[in-house]
Amino acid sequence: MGYRSEIGIGTTARVVSPSDSSNNIGTPRYLWVGTGGDMNVTPQDQDTSIIHRNVPSGSFFLGAIKRVNATGTTATNIVAWE
Repeated sequence: MGYRSEIGIGTTARVVSPSDSSNNIGTPRYLWVGTGGDMNVTPQDQDTSIIHRNVPSGSFFLGAIKRVNATGTTATNIVAWE
């Protein structure tokens, strides 16, 4: 598997631009959600996505995520920490 299974501090950050086709967030340890809403994510080991409803503003979203999909995502100011 290409992701880290342990939780620890992130040392590299990148702004997430939700996309329905591009896995462009690397292999983050977690996501920071600046402005809450729904997040439609695709896990590392799956090709199907799942929508997490009402993710709060200012929260850490833990999980091995390969993509934040544009369709169904209303949360904004998302940062991926590796």
